[in-house]
Amino acid sequence: MRKPIYRHGDMIIFEVSELKGKNMAKNTKKLIVGLGEVTGHSHDVVALKDSEVIGVYDSDVEVTENDLAEMDRLFFEVVGNGAVITHEEHKPILLKEGFYLRINQVEFNPFTQELEKVRD
Repeated sequence: MRKPIYRHGDMIIFEVSELKGKNMAKNTKKLIVGLGEVTGHSHDVVALKDSEVIGVYDSDVEVTENDLAEMDRLFFEVVGNGAVITHEEHKPILLKEGFYLRINQVEFNPFTQELEKVRD
């Protein structure tokens, strides 16, 4: 069975079978998974009642919440009843309990022949 893929502005979120990373951020009720470079708004995964969100990352040094949001890819786990992805300019998306990968959308610039991050 194919796992769902969600698009939330410039964020793409995949449900995955396992987490890839060696460090876990603390359990929290809200995890910022993306910062808006243009608007200053953020993409947040907010845990529902009796739920938690856990960020997983591949860095040898301790990272801040903003560091997690700026990573090219971020794994996170939703534990419990689920969570909602929120942003001031996008409709909320409900995520069930499970493992997820967030990546930033990219686009190809034919003039520079390079991939560039989509800016939200």
